[in-house]
Amino acid sequence: MQEIQTALNHILCFLKEKRGVDFNGYHPDMLLRRIKKRITDTNCRDFTAYLSHLEQHADEIDLLLDVITINVSRFFRDTLTFELLADRTLPQIVMKKARSRDYSLRIWSAGCAMGEEPYSVAILVHELLNREGVALNRHLFATDIDTRVLQAAARAVYPFSSIENIKYRLLKKYFLPKDNLFLL
Repeated sequence: MQEIQTALNHILCFLKEKRGVDFNGYHPDMLLRRIKKRITDTNCRDFTAYLSHLEQHADEIDLLLDVITINVSRFFRDTLTFELLADRTLPQIVMKKARSRDYSLRIWSAGCAMGEEPYSVAILVHELLNREGVALNRHLFATDIDTRVLQAAARAVYPFSSIENIKYRLLKKYFLPKDNLFLL
C-alpha cells in the first residue's frame, strides 16, 4: 500500500508542477479510483508505469484532469443558493456600491465548468440592475482548469438538462431554442 501511496504522491506532484493544481485536499480513495480508471484506459500495468506514460504523453494530463474533476453543472443548480444570492447578497452589494459611488462590480466564478454558474449569476445581476435602475460596470470572470469546458462555456449552447431549473420568464428572455439546444 505504501508503494501505491508513493506513486500517487508522485502523480499529484507532477500535476501540480505541470498545471499548478493541488489535489492533496481531495479524498485519497477517490483519487485512487479515478487514477486507476486512467491506468486501465491506457493499458498501463501500475501507478509507476502510468506516471511514466503521463510524463511522455502531454494530452494524458488533460484526460486525467477530466477524470479527477467532475464538470457537472446546470443553470441555477442549487436553487436555495441562487435565491439567497438574488434576494440578499447581490442587492446588498449593489446598493453598497451605489451608495459609495463605486460603479464597478467584479465577480469570479472559479471552477465554472461549462459556464452555467457564471451565466446564472450574470442573469441575476442583469435582472437586479434593471429592476433597481442602477448602472454598474460589470466584470464577471469565469475560470476552470479544463480548457475544453471553457471552450464549451464560450459557445454558450446548452442541452435541456442544463436549463431545466430556469424560470420560464428568464428562459424566454435570455435563451434561443434551436434544434433541441438552447443558445444564450
